[in-house]
Parts: sequence; structure tokens; C-alpha cells
Amino acid sequence: TGQIQSYGDSEDNQFFLSREQLLSSRVSAIQGDWIGLEFGVAEGALTRHIVSQRFFQNCIAWHGFDSFLGLPRDWGDLVAGTFSTGGQPPTINNSKIRWHIGEIKRDQFEVDFIPQLRKETLVVILDMDLYEPTHWVLDKLFPFLKDGDLLYFDEAFHEDEALVIEELLEQKGDFLRPIGFTIFAQIFEVVNMKSNRESNLSA
Repeated sequence: TGQIQSYGDSEDNQFFLSREQLLSSRVSAIQGDWIGLEFGVAEGALTRHIVSQRFFQNCIAWHGFDSFLGLPRDWGDLVAGTFSTGGQPPTINNSKIRWHIGEIKRDQFEVDFIPQLRKETLVVILDMDLYEPTHWVLDKLFPFLKDGDLLYFDEAFHEDEALVIEELLEQKGDFLRPIGFTIFAQIFEVVNMKSNRESNLSA
């Protein structure tokens, strides 16, 4: 039997059988309002699950980013175009949802609003599979994260996302606390941001 992978061995970094269980457990624990940012939507299976949960009542907005044209390049055994929905977002009838359609790096204007999200807890879903867009999003997003925000990686132990996480932990590991994982996914809580910014201000 192979060993189950995870990032960190703290008591809070618990194993879950599915990503749905993992996200439901951690997002439902958020105190107060929160905002969802989902990078990589495809057919919207994960979105539908979260929208159907009771804790979604405290979500004030859900932003889904995707070209809906599938993988832009081959990824493992999957060829470019896999996961395409013909450019069409899923039909999910909920007024809190807003789709941002386009390639993340090319249509970067679509993420310009993120720095304004300074009050509510952010739940960031990273499911783009590939290194390049995942790295780009985190590079843009990380300076605006705050304590309590959540970062979820759907393919955390696959080569591309694993490399992103490895680099992130090497550079910013003091700000990330692993709080749950599955055989594929990992979720981190953002920590120590407030004390770091306060120390920088006083320096």
C-alpha cells in the first residue's frame, strides 16, 4: 500500500475521502461572510456542490474563471482541449455567481477587482491543472491575501500544481498552514499576514 501524500503533518491537516468533504468541512467553519474565487470551472461539478450546501448562504459572491475551451496544452495523458464545454459556462441558476470567460493571463483585466476584496474571507479554488496559469494567479493574488483566507489545490500532487506548491512553500511557507487533504487535493489556510504587515510598517 502506497503512502498517502500531504503537505505537513499537523493535527489540523486531516485526510478526507473526497474533495467535496474536504471543502465542506473547511468552508463551513468560516465565521461570517466569504467570497469564492474558482479558477478552472469546466462543467461546474464543484461549483454545483458548493452552491447546494447550507454554508453557501454566507457566500456573498462566487466568481468563476475559465475559457471553457478545455486545456490549452497537453497535460499528462490528456490532450489540449480536454474539458472543453464549447466556450459555454455551466447553467447554474444562482444570482451570486458571475462567470469570467477567457484565458487567465490574456484577460488579466478580469482579476483587477480582486485587490478590492479586503474584508471578506476568500475561498480560492485552483483547478487549472497547469503550472503556468496557476503560478500566474497566485503571483497576482498573494499580496492581497489575509489571515483566514483559504487556498485549495485540486491536483496538488500532480507534477504541475505540485511544482507551484513547492515554490510557494519555499518562498512563502510561513504564511500557509495545511488544514486538510485528499489523495489528490490539498487546502491551506493563510496565516501570519497581519503580523508580517505590521512588522513591515514598523520597520
